[in-house]
Parts: sequence; C-alpha cells; structure tokens
Amino acid sequence: MSAVGTLRRNEGGDARLLQSVAEVFVAGVDVDWSPWVAGGRLVELPTYAFQRSRHWLAAGRSVVDAAGLGQHPADHPLLGAAVRLAGGDDIVLTGRVSRSTHPWLEDHAVFGTVLLPGTAFVEMALRAADEVGCDVLEELTLERPLVLSGDVSVAVQVSVGAVDGAGRRPVAVHSRVQGADTGLDSGAEWVRHAVGTVVAGPAGAAEERLEGAWPPADGQRVEGAEAYEALASLGYGYGPAFRGLRALWRAGDEMFAEVRLASEPDAFGIHPALLDAALHPLPSDDMKVPFSWSGVRLHSVGASALRVRLTPLGGGAVRLVAFDGAGVPVVSVDELRLQPMSREQLGSAVAGDPLFEVRWVDVPVPAVSGVVPDGVVVEYVEPGGDVRSVVAGALESVQRFLAESADDEDARLAVITRGGITEQADPATAAVWGLLRSAQTEHPGRILAVDTAEGTDRETAVALAVASGEPQVSVVGGRLAVPRLAPVAADAVSEREWGPGGTVLVTGAGGALGG
Repeated sequence: MSAVGTLRRNEGGDARLLQSVAEVFVAGVDVDWSPWVAGGRLVELPTYAFQRSRHWLAAGRSVVDAAGLGQHPADHPLLGAAVRLAGGDDIVLTGRVSRSTHPWLEDHAVFGTVLLPGTAFVEMALRAADEVGCDVLEELTLERPLVLSGDVSVAVQVSVGAVDGAGRRPVAVHSRVQGADTGLDSGAEWVRHAVGTVVAGPAGAAEERLEGAWPPADGQRVEGAEAYEALASLGYGYGPAFRGLRALWRAGDEMFAEVRLASEPDAFGIHPALLDAALHPLPSDDMKVPFSWSGVRLHSVGASALRVRLTPLGGGAVRLVAFDGAGVPVVSVDELRLQPMSREQLGSAVAGDPLFEVRWVDVPVPAVSGVVPDGVVVEYVEPGGDVRSVVAGALESVQRFLAESADDEDARLAVITRGGITEQADPATAAVWGLLRSAQTEHPGRILAVDTAEGTDRETAVALAVASGEPQVSVVGGRLAVPRLAPVAADAVSEREWGPGGTVLVTGAGGALGG
C-alpha cells in the first residue's frame, strides 16, 4: 500500500499531478494515460536494453592526458602539465588547486583564512626550474597570498622566461579563479603571487653535510608541547597535516629541530607541509609569513622527515639547512626573510590588489673598527646643490669607478649622502639616490648607498654599511636602518586622500588625457 501526495510546498499544477500519477503507476496501480497523450500512437520498444543509435562523432583517440593536449606531463601534485611556448625559450607549467583536490591544504590558515603556504610557491618554482635545467631558486619574493575558498578551484601557472646573459631566468607564479566557464575568457583576472629568478648552480659544488652528534652536544632541549597552542594564539591555524614539529633544541643563537610529515611525500620535491614545519621553531611574538627566499637548493627529493638547522643572519633574516636521518642534505636556503602580517593587511590583500610601501627598518648594528675597509672607494655628495649638476657629478663618479675597477669584482663604491631619504629630502640628494638604485640594479654588489645625518662619522658609516651586507643603509644617531617593502594597512590606505592643495604627479598622460 502506498500513499502519494499531489501538493507540495512551492509545487503545484499539472506537472506535479502528473508526477504523482507516475509514482502511483510505478507502485503497481493501473493508470489510463490516454487523456494525457491524446492523438498519440504506440511505438515498439527496443528488443533489448542496449539497442541504440549513436548521434555523436567517434573520437579518434583519448585526449585526457597532457601529451594528448600537446603538452608535457609535469608529474607534480600541484602542476599537471608543462608547455614550451613557440618562438622562444619560455616555458609554462599549469595546474589546478582547491581544498577538495588537495585536502591537506585546509590545515594551513592565517587568521582563519585558508592560504596556499609560501613553501608551496617555493616548491612549484623549484619544479619549474628543474624543467629548464636550473637547480637554484636564486630569489623568490611573495607579493600576494593565494586564498583557497570553499570548493572554488584555482588555476595556477608557473612561467619561466628566457635565459639572460648572466644565466638567470625570470620565474613568476600566477593564479586565476576557475569557475564553471573554463574557457580562455572566463572573466576572472590573473593575479601574480610570486616573482623571482632561477639559475643553474656551479657543477660539482660541495654540499654541506650534518657533522657531529645529533642533537648537538651543547644544545638545550626546548619543550614544544605547547608550541602549536602558542602559534594559534598569534593567528596561525595549523591542522594535523602541518603539525610536523617533533623536537626542538637551542644552541646559542641557533635552533635545531626534528620535523616529520604526517602523510606520504607523494611526488613533491620537498612537500610544502614538511618545509613549512621546518620554519615553526622560529621565535616570534606576532604573526609573520615568508616574504622572500634567496639561494634555495633542493639536494634530494622524497624526504618525509628532516633534521633542521636554523641560523639567524641579522635583520630578521635566517638561514635554513635541512638533512635526512643520515646527515645527507635535503634542502638549503641561504636567506629567508619573514614579513609581519596583520589581520587588516590580510583582508586588504584578499579583497583587492595589495599596496606596498618602503619602510626603513632598524637592524642590529655590527661591531666595526670605524675604518673604511680595503677595496672600498668613497664618494661624497653634499646637499643643497643644483640638481642637474649634482646628479651629473654622481653619474660621472659611478661610471669612472666601474671603468677603473672592471677587472676587480671585489671593489666597491660607497656613495655617502646626507638627508637623502627623509620625508623632506634634499631634491638633489634624493635624485642621486634614484640614480644609485638604477646603478645597483645593473651592477649588483658593486655600489653602496649610505645616507647619514649631520655630525655622523662618515668612515664609521661606510664600515657599518659594508659589514651589514646591505646595498642601501641609513646611519643616524648610532642606529642602522635598511629599506624593506611592506604592505600598507587597509585603514591607512583609506586615509590617504588627495587634498585640494596637494601635488599630484601624473605620468604617461601627456596628451589629451593629461590636459
């Protein structure tokens, strides 16, 4: 016996009634269908269930794999295919990422927002570098977080450009939200998340091995039972996949740790969750995220556990070397810099294109003798002169130095200015700084820009600049500061409105628009 209703909430009419009659029919009740099909005729049914006619063209062969699509399989958990662009040496690796296809990513959140970890950008850049025969991620700067929301899929592209005269190749990571429309013009914009360079390292370079006892004989065990509770209080949301820290020791300024992956390493060179766990011992009293990576080398692949050595470099930077249980190197990072991030900055970056500004940050002052080191040529730029004349003189000094030291790559030029980077900077001195930045880009490691205040001992300033290892420094009142790129908080952006009496610089609009 069956009971069938004919009315439902928000349903009614002939369609609902016909559906109810059909339910009665399949329950075994005879139904006279003639009123519903007046004028129809009976047709024979197929003699068996699989007698049918095809109306689709038969495909010649399957094209579901990358090779069938004219691409090269990337064989990577985050990147499925690689393609070399026609007419050049550029290559692009592509993939699709989501919380459903990669559920372990749900265990990485910042202020409650699930983000692709910075270590995943490093891993993808290393995989792209390997595709073009490069084994060193020389530099990678993370510009914007990649948010993973709900079931939304994100298309990822890692591009590697042509090699330059120095053997470097540019690398960049972009993403685009992948909706129901997966065509070339889906409406979503591509967003750049990371940019850097890759290079082939010297052949036969010696690899650092883990020597001596493990853990270090002078290391003091640090209790880590509450480590992830402390990180959670700062805003880190690490789930089981990322809670890889197993043991921690401190020896002087260095930290030593054992980390282990909660799952299999799959086909990753270095699993992002494992490399991320290697950073968890870094002490912090606020939220910090990876910002720039320099000199990243992957020595072996497929590791599921690491012995990690973290060495502070000053100025908030750290060096990382990780080994397997036999002391064989797995991954090394010459320099990693972390960037503070607030809840407001994350919200601003997620909501739209991030805004950045240069901030001068104090760094530890190294111990120096106050004498200009050997091999350093010093030039002085005095404030208050004619802008054109001062800049022309600085340009002549830089060109002369580069010509005279062409055979001595260790020689350096230190240009000393006064008041060139303040809010009320001297126009001529500020213009010289613009010139020096361009020269430093063309000749890295050869030119130092040192800004001082009145009364600062210039020789001491040069010695501090050389010891810091930074291309641009400010020495004022015994403090040493260096420039760093930092996101602008959302509330600060909203306060920066144009005033009626302010000055606005318009570039690239010299025609009708400028008028």
